[in-house]
Amino acid sequence: MLNLTSMELMHIHIDLPWCYQIVFGMVDVECDNHFKLCTSPVVNPYKLYKLSGTNTTSHFLVCCVINVWNSLPKTMDFSTINAVRRAISDADLAEFLVLTQYTDT
Repeated sequence: MLNLTSMELMHIHIDLPWCYQIVFGMVDVECDNHFKLCTSPVVNPYKLYKLSGTNTTSHFLVCCVINVWNSLPKTMDFSTINAVRRAISDADLAEFLVLTQYTDT
């Protein structure tokens, strides 16, 4: 009723910049321990591959965010964290929301 951003969408908006910081070495987290960057010049140069995990790790940040990250437009500006945040806020991420939106009927 208040047209607020869902918690699920807010998590995506937080997780994607965090993923950016890991990929670009802006935080002290080993990227190679969680995912692998695609090395093919044909696809998005920042495409990520999941490393195999268990059911326990399937809900970790890197497992939850990789599909969303890989869906970002290839033309997206990855030059700064602020550019990434702007692009994320402009992107339609509805297809990645699992929870059903409640509507008045």
